[in-house]
Order: sequence, then structure tokens, then C-alpha cells
Amino acid sequence: MIEKRKHRRINASILFKMKTKQLSLISETINVSCTGMFCQLDRYIPLHTEVEITLSLPSKNKHKNFEYISCHGKVVRVQLVLSEKNNKTLFNNGIFLHEIKMFEREILDAYIKDLDANIS
Repeated sequence: MIEKRKHRRINASILFKMKTKQLSLISETINVSCTGMFCQLDRYIPLHTEVEITLSLPSKNKHKNFEYISCHGKVVRVQLVLSEKNNKTLFNNGIFLHEIKMFEREILDAYIKDLDANIS
């Protein structure tokens, strides 16, 4: 299958905080790129919902534990799934990341490239 994405997407569990007008939650990514992320949530967020995202990346700076990347996103995919572990309803979400500052996009891109290099 030919990859259509412009930016490398990598499987990575990154802690993030998401806010909408109605809720605030903390979860982890399943995979991420400079322009999008995939995650599984225990709440339904409708398609096209605008969200505020803060990603917590491990820092290379020995004086800080995390680098925080803030951006806005839009829910572009929602899929209902049933957890096999506990019969709980979950939602797979694809989120397009936009309104991200260039220097923060560069930090995220460097993080993804570092992870990819360690996997290869």
C-alpha cells in the first residue's frame, strides 16, 4: 500500500490533554505525525469538533522533564469500538493538528525522527 501522508507517522504513546467547549480530558496517542494524531478515548467527540491539544514530549533538556506542544486540532475521524478487556465502549479518533507554531512543529518533528531512528 502506498503511503499518502506528507509527514511520517509513527506509533508512539504520548501523553496529551484535550479540551473542547464541553470537556477536558487526558489520554495518550497511539500514533502521531506533525499534522495529525490517532488516539482512543472513552468519550464521544463529534466529527469536525475543534479541540485544543497539549502534547507532553519527553525533554532532551536535563533541566526539564517535558516539552509541551500546544496546538488546535479538528476531529476528522471517529470510530466506535468495544473494548475486549471490559466490554467498555471506546472511540478511535483521528485528529488533524493545525494552528501549531513553527518551532513547536519542529520540536514534534525532531521527536518523531528520533523515535523512528531508534526503531530502525
